Amino acid sequence: MKPQHIQYPKNSINKGNLNASKIYHSIKSNVARLKNSARFYSRHITPFVPLAFFAKYSQKKRALFYVLFLSLFVLIPIALHAKDSLNTGALLETLKSSEITNAKIISTQDSNINGFSFVIIQKDNFQIPFFASNDGKTLMILSKEAIISQNVGFTKLLESTNKKVQDFNEKAREDAVIAIFQKYPNMVLKLEGKNKDSKKSTTYLVLDTNCPYCKQELNKIDGYLANGDLHILIAGALSLESTKKAAFFYTKLNEQKTQASKLSYLKKAFEPNYKADANINADKAMNISHELGEAGLQGVPYIIKR
Repeated sequence: MKPQHIQYPKNSINKGNLNASKIYHSIKSNVARLKNSARFYSRHITPFVPLAFFAKYSQKKRALFYVLFLSLFVLIPIALHAKDSLNTGALLETLKSSEITNAKIISTQDSNINGFSFVIIQKDNFQIPFFASNDGKTLMILSKEAIISQNVGFTKLLESTNKKVQDFNEKAREDAVIAIFQKYPNMVLKLEGKNKDSKKSTTYLVLDTNCPYCKQELNKIDGYLANGDLHILIAGALSLESTKKAAFFYTKLNEQKTQASKLSYLKKAFEPNYKADANINADKAMNISHELGEAGLQGVPYIIKR
């Protein structure tokens, strides 16, 4: 038996069918060309292609064409990303609404969480880290203890941002406290270290005569002097009585001329029976305590090694 073939009647292919077929094949052909072009440009077009393409033009025109060409690779992506970047103007306005004025934005960094950034603000001489929404309308002081996240990238950035701020603030605090030592040289007890090296260090101590932990520092004096000089500022950090004792301590400090007499005078100030005169003028001691607080000192003993 012969195989049979199904054939369409000749009259069944009309003009409409022919036009539709032509359109279909035309579209298919154009799509193929677009795919080939896309493959070519993705492999061969780089920011350096126009150097050869514009070689026939003058140097000025080549430079202009090259800048315009580069904008496709640089400016357009920046513009597309701009809508997701931090609105710093709105952020400063949000800070002002919370009475944080004269603040300066030190740095901003994407937090690795969509729509939020890490921001470091500097107010006076101290920095504060914030976790901020990119519209600048919501801010939260950055704290590792206050945020729980399984986002490893976010956690690493959080830790590095916090450490950066802590290091800056500690250095700023130490510099401010040392400036107070330098401002009131006659109120500072200075002991010369045993190390005669020209590069020897200096240890700065802020102590309160009513502080038991400060008294323990007296037992470490030999260790401090083995490494370098020791400068001690007695301050009224704990109470008004402490402030009066500090003021009384200053009155006879300059009378101590030798290392031995300075050490003896210092230890005497920490004895339980050490009392200040009732009529002592404590204004300067109060100023020093206030300035130490402004510098960021929050407790004693405070120790700086430089």
